[in-house]
Amino acid sequence: MRIPIDQLEPGMEVAADVNNVNSMLLISQGTLLAARHIRLLKTWGVESVSIVSATSSQAPAAGVEIPADIQHAAESYVTDRFSRITVMTDTMRIIKGIAVQRAAQRMFHQSLVTQPKPSVTQSKPNV
Repeated sequence: MRIPIDQLEPGMEVAADVNNVNSMLLISQGTLLAARHIRLLKTWGVESVSIVSATSSQAPAAGVEIPADIQHAAESYVTDRFSRITVMTDTMRIIKGIAVQRAAQRMFHQSLVTQPKPSVTQSKPNV
């Protein structure tokens, strides 16, 4: 779903890579938008963005703790991706930490999106 730039909110997930007019990548697919991303898009004159979900309420809010099982899964996923790095410098540790954080946020968001909605049954009033 394409959303006009002025309707974007932090927490929305980008559905497709966003490039500028020179085909330079501005934001990657799967990125959870932050206020700085929206400012960047406005700066480059992007008019609309494809997003996965239009409800930012599904993104983890500031202060919301990601469950331990999701955090552990994210750490395992990223550790596997970093397994070929032979020298773990301070810079690489920082990058890995950011990667774990982003993977955990993405996994948490996905768990909210894929949770089955509870069914609500309404009883008919007796007439």
